[in-house]
Amino acid sequence: MTDSSLEQSIRELKVTINEALNEHERDLFGDLMTRVAGGTVDETVHSDLASKATEFEASHPHVARSIREVMDSLSKMGI
Repeated sequence: MTDSSLEQSIRELKVTINEALNEHERDLFGDLMTRVAGGTVDETVHSDLASKATEFEASHPHVARSIREVMDSLSKMGI
């Protein structure tokens, strides 16, 4: 897995978020995405991503799937 694969997953997640979530939901998710996109990834980010994926599973399954793709990309990079 390369940085470009992670960047692609992040881009796809951002598009999905912008299409599926309302402004308030996007704001709540913004800080987490800033940390991921900025490379500030640690155990709390993984936990927060997993939490968001679970939270959105029923109401926004596309968002949950995109979050899990980002998590998978990070894991494959050893992050």
